[in-house]
Amino acid sequence: MYSKLKETLGFTDVFFISLGYIIGAGIYSLIYLVTTYGRTYTWLSFIIGGIISLFTALSYSDLSTHFDTTASDYDYITQGLTSKFKFSTASLLVGIGIITCSTLCLAFTNIVQRIFKNINYNIILLLVIIIPTLINIYDVKTTSNINMGISITETSTLVILILLCFSQFLKQPSSPGISTILKQSGGSLWNISDFNLKGIFHGGFMSVFAYSGFETIPKLADETKNSKKNIPLAMISSLVITMIIYTLVSISINYILGVDNVIKTVNPITGAFDKILGAKSKGVVNAITLLSIFNTILLTVLFTSRQLYGVAERQIYPKIFTKINSKTQTPIYAIIFVSLATLLVCLIKNIKITSHISNILLFVLFTAINLSAISLAFQGKMATHGIDFNGKNGKKKKGNIPIYSVLGLMSSLIVCYHTIRDLI
Repeated sequence: MYSKLKETLGFTDVFFISLGYIIGAGIYSLIYLVTTYGRTYTWLSFIIGGIISLFTALSYSDLSTHFDTTASDYDYITQGLTSKFKFSTASLLVGIGIITCSTLCLAFTNIVQRIFKNINYNIILLLVIIIPTLINIYDVKTTSNINMGISITETSTLVILILLCFSQFLKQPSSPGISTILKQSGGSLWNISDFNLKGIFHGGFMSVFAYSGFETIPKLADETKNSKKNIPLAMISSLVITMIIYTLVSISINYILGVDNVIKTVNPITGAFDKILGAKSKGVVNAITLLSIFNTILLTVLFTSRQLYGVAERQIYPKIFTKINSKTQTPIYAIIFVSLATLLVCLIKNIKITSHISNILLFVLFTAINLSAISLAFQGKMATHGIDFNGKNGKKKKGNIPIYSVLGLMSSLIVCYHTIRDLI
């Protein structure tokens, strides 16, 4: 009745899963907050956040190539740092996924109820948990195909916004002068009076949350063909592409609406389309925003169930979570457990609490991952990519310390500190 996970995903699948999970709802819900601090230099904040994310992504790339396991984070931490707290480590990792999923479900439910006030809150919440659960149970390839469609849609929406902004810029009178353009756009390109290095970096730290999601891809190792090559490549390439898109979107939004209007608008992307195309576009963009959140829920259930499956294989959790149905080729019991746990956390119904907890735990995880990468590379147990402090390139040699892991560690600690401070 049961079998092992099958390798059904290729590079295109994991690339779009990574891209879809990164873009998800992050840019749609966070851009006004990042703009609050970065103002006309929000584009620079997104570049800073992207570079910070890239440091940790390179550590994940090294580790995923070395371990190539569905348990991913669990193996990285227990073998790179300590194996004394196996159950606590496993519970923390599964818990991060469940709390993140709960936050997304609450966000989706809150938005839908604001749009359709007559629909019962609990019915929306149940449906947004049940539907992704059934899709994940049915087949991982189906999950990938649905994600691919939504990822292309949400990414295309952002690209269209960038192109519309560019066309608006070209419609300006010939050689209007930079001062005129800045005045018309609210000073959206650059404004010396807005240059606040502390604010720009704080915006950059906040933007890191919009890049999170790449770290989940190694959990698909058992289901990915040539995973040692395809997973690291998918993580890095999707992250770089997202950084380019986010940077151009922030410039576009500020140019179309002006900084002050962006800060006052919860979903400035909808506002930008509204200004360019008219009110008719609002419904379409809102629908795409909901699709993005739904897609992130779908993928969070996928990744968290695989994390649970992986640690259960290490005999940390009951063996039932390792059972793979021979027809669906999915870990049904792990998926159902994740969904039920998500529903229980949703009973808190306080999205601010769940989002802050998930954000803090995420950067605690990033800190541990970078430490693990440094430890394993220093002991000569793991090859690294790029150039380390000793000038070696991809060598297994004692004393190697990858500089990107060190920078990833430092930046993760800084962002974690700022997140805790914002909560207090």
